[in-house]
Amino acid sequence: MLTKTRILVLRCTPYGEHAIVARFFTRELGAYSYMLHGIRSKKSRITPAMLHPMALMEAEVYHRPDSDLQRVSEMQLLPYGRGGYGTAEQLLGSGLIAEILAQAVHDHDPQPDLFDWLVDRMEALMGVGTTAELVLAILTDLSGWLGFSVDATTYQPGSRLSFADGVFITPELLSHNADATVHHSGNDPNMVSTHERGGLGSKQDYADPQSSFEMAFYLSNNAWPDHFRCTKTYLQAVYGLYARQLPSFRIPRSHPMFCSLVLK
Repeated sequence: MLTKTRILVLRCTPYGEHAIVARFFTRELGAYSYMLHGIRSKKSRITPAMLHPMALMEAEVYHRPDSDLQRVSEMQLLPYGRGGYGTAEQLLGSGLIAEILAQAVHDHDPQPDLFDWLVDRMEALMGVGTTAELVLAILTDLSGWLGFSVDATTYQPGSRLSFADGVFITPELLSHNADATVHHSGNDPNMVSTHERGGLGSKQDYADPQSSFEMAFYLSNNAWPDHFRCTKTYLQAVYGLYARQLPSFRIPRSHPMFCSLVLK
């Protein structure tokens, strides 16, 4: 069946000499993999560069519900804002979001409201000069769309976010609960980890107090506190939330470059 839909690009993998296997998050159909023949040839109107992470496109696809690999009839790029591909920082932020989204969305599960929210957020991202804050805001808000939102009303000064439950735990409960005992990672007091994951990062149980405050403040006020500085520690706290809820979660490959170029 030929279906017209808008798509967000999640990732692309070269296949053979001229083809690409792409995973798209579509508005009407959900997440599917697509075979794009001839896209790496000189005659193709759609180039691989156009298929950057979170690129928005309109497509006609041959959809078969019983197939895991679909085909594309036509595609057209729908530029954000004033067009173009965005700055290097914006593209890195888009890549980080796309990698996490690719791990989080279920195949074949249409979520049009989530799709529209993501398009709106990407429009905003491509129009701002400070990328880091908005990327972390998007990743924080995205958890709610995926079903494991944080209850900011449980926050108290000094408490830590429990990634397992999405609530903030007071220092008193932490100190009296043997099951909540955590171990500091290395010599960094801000880093709390219990399990290493394949050398790609750590799986955490709780966010550190500063990150917990920042997350609670943002979720309650939809704005960062005046003294907020986007840090690796806060990003690690967001990863910890995803890791506890998504069993196969891995730290995005774009994380190191995002930290070095975007997080100041």
